[in-house]
Amino acid sequence: MLNLPAHVYIRPLGPKDIEQIMHLEMKSVTSTQERTDKSKLIYRLHAAPELCSGMFIRDLKKSSQQGCCFKTKSGGQKEAQNNNEKIKNEKMQSRRHSSSSSSSSASSASSSSSETEDILYDTPVDVKSIPPSCEKMIAVVLATKCSDDCVSEDALDIPETDKYGRVLSCCGGKGHIETGKTLVVHSLVVDPDYSGMKLGTTIMKDFIQRMATQQVADKVAILARDGMIGFFENLGFYDAGPSDVHFSEKGQEWHNLWISLDGEV
Repeated sequence: MLNLPAHVYIRPLGPKDIEQIMHLEMKSVTSTQERTDKSKLIYRLHAAPELCSGMFIRDLKKSSQQGCCFKTKSGGQKEAQNNNEKIKNEKMQSRRHSSSSSSSSASSASSSSSETEDILYDTPVDVKSIPPSCEKMIAVVLATKCSDDCVSEDALDIPETDKYGRVLSCCGGKGHIETGKTLVVHSLVVDPDYSGMKLGTTIMKDFIQRMATQQVADKVAILARDGMIGFFENLGFYDAGPSDVHFSEKGQEWHNLWISLDGEV
């Protein structure tokens, strides 16, 4: 049984998550050569955001303070907005009453606070509406697609882009290939503060299952050092041997690993 942190969820990533990804890599990846360059992050999240996943912890206190929009148990975005509007009105009424009667103010504030908690904490959250300041990234998987059977130099590279990650010229086979049948995992990073909770296993299994269900590609490929080969083999990956790709310290050997998405995960 997994011992996951409270209020944890996994969602696709987008441009608003770039700073959190960089912060997580700075904290977790000791080798500067193995950290993802910001220009590559921008490109990959622009080219294939649906292939990138993040695991987050929701901060309940910050969520309530910033008025995040929540779905009620009966469901519906409109009802959630009505609930938040109701909260604002109650707070304004409480402030007006405080100027005329201190005792009335205390009673009104207590009632408003109680009802606010019932709405904000007893109902499911719409994670799409959570501001970045209300959530903490604790794990990430970044991927694109390529036409090769395994991770190649071109798959790890990116074409010429502008500051928004938009391609300026012919990619020449570099970077994300939409018609490719191989998913290339560029990064799997977990916050060291949450080690031992199997977050890497959880987010990778979620990623593999989602990609298989959506029939995005035929296989998932990744490069791994000796110390990580066993981790991926436990997830069902096959070790195809040493890779010709070199992108970190000299003498560091990386292995090609892959898993088929054709069968059940």
